[in-house]
Amino acid sequence: MKDGVHLATDVYTPYGPGPFPTVLIRTPYQRAKAAGNGPLFTSRGYGVVIQDCRGKYDSDGVFNPLADETENGQITLDWVANQRWCNGRIGLWGRSYLGIVQVPTASGGHEALRCILPSVAPGSFFRDWIRYDGCFALANTIRWALTHASCRNQPSIAHFSWQNLNHLPKLQEMIQHVGFDTPCLKDWSDHDQYDTYWEHIDQDRMHAHIQVFEKRQQGRGFYLGEGICRQRSGDEVEGEWLIILRQLGEKVGQIGLVLIVQYKPEGNQILVIKQFACDRQQLILALLQAALLKNILMLPRQI
Repeated sequence: MKDGVHLATDVYTPYGPGPFPTVLIRTPYQRAKAAGNGPLFTSRGYGVVIQDCRGKYDSDGVFNPLADETENGQITLDWVANQRWCNGRIGLWGRSYLGIVQVPTASGGHEALRCILPSVAPGSFFRDWIRYDGCFALANTIRWALTHASCRNQPSIAHFSWQNLNHLPKLQEMIQHVGFDTPCLKDWSDHDQYDTYWEHIDQDRMHAHIQVFEKRQQGRGFYLGEGICRQRSGDEVEGEWLIILRQLGEKVGQIGLVLIVQYKPEGNQILVIKQFACDRQQLILALLQAALLKNILMLPRQI
């Protein structure tokens, strides 16, 4: 990083000379635990980079949740793009905090980035995760921060009850009760109104700077907004498009209908070439293949 901090990073590549399209995963939950995702991608021809976030596990520095992910993610993205085993086409993938880190990374507009696939990741942390429009979110904020933002690894939490902890009236009493400090909790508690602190990390404000396709999964159902992809040829739109229809599945993993269509500017015609249903894993792999291998740009669009 620019300040001399080194972030622990593992690289997995398929057999063969390369270079390969690459999936970048950044995590505060220990990169070794995410290593099992490697074969999912390497077996299909993708390189995989898995990194411990700043201050977590084997990475240097101090973990300051949400605050450092823009700079650290964008520098890591640029580093990956310039490695000999990467072909210059990169996708971001992951859920929870692994999804949270993707939007600030993508907001830099790096030319090597082709798509992001965040899951269960809020947009405005003041509104959606830490403070629900000002109300302090005990279940989300206290439990997550104490478990994942108190030290480099994971502290012992067996000596106290979450239920008893949540009934303590003051943050300082909670800290004394658990026996260790969690600095980010004081920041989140002190800023009880939407101010420049929350504005700086508000991902809803970052979306205007993202020029690649973004697919999100939220909660237990799988929701996919309308989307298209087109060839990267300036403003020209003629050619083959992928259209993903909105679907909220009743079961985890359901997606719905995907169309491959041909667009003809004359007469504004859209001709369906192929249609098929796919589940969550098939869709993720299809999106990565389209965005990383076929050199196309995915953009949001109303169908």
